Amino acid sequence: MSRKLKPYKVSEVFAGPARMRVDILLDREELVYFANVLGQKIADKNVEVVKKFVLEFVNENQAVTWQGAIRVELAHPRNDPPSVSISLSRFYWARLGEKLIQRDWDDERISPFHKNESGFNPPCNEWDEDEWPTFFFPYSEELWEGLNVFRESVVGLSRNLIEMMKNGTWQAKGHQIILDNEAKKPKYSP
Repeated sequence: MSRKLKPYKVSEVFAGPARMRVDILLDREELVYFANVLGQKIADKNVEVVKKFVLEFVNENQAVTWQGAIRVELAHPRNDPPSVSISLSRFYWARLGEKLIQRDWDDERISPFHKNESGFNPPCNEWDEDEWPTFFFPYSEELWEGLNVFRESVVGLSRNLIEMMKNGTWQAKGHQIILDNEAKKPKYSP
């Protein structure tokens, strides 16, 4: 009784919108190349033919609809003095069966989406363990531009407040706040 030879991996391809890795194997007894993909066996005596059919098969059977989204993250004020920070990013997301995948806005890199997959449908939000929110919105150019203007306003306001605190005075509409440098508490005077 002869021993059955195990298939030998000769190559791999990354196929479909999820960049699924598919191993190309050689059946050492029948001398054919094959791949098992999405429950189907694709085989041929030419490895390049198998690769081509794998790519076509996966692309046809894993079509996804990409949707643009905006991620708004509020950063933790960990520096001294504390400051407000808002991070904005754009990305594409899609459902692939029961999973979510994401694609970078400016290139084709695709990765799993590590968020609450069942409930993700912008607009929505998530909270981390420190109670800081991340907001997700459907992408539109107008919203993207508006959020960038808002972020720059918050950053500017934060810088101005820090500078006023460093100088020890702040004046607004005839009122003056003078900081008690030892207690770091404001004293108000009309």
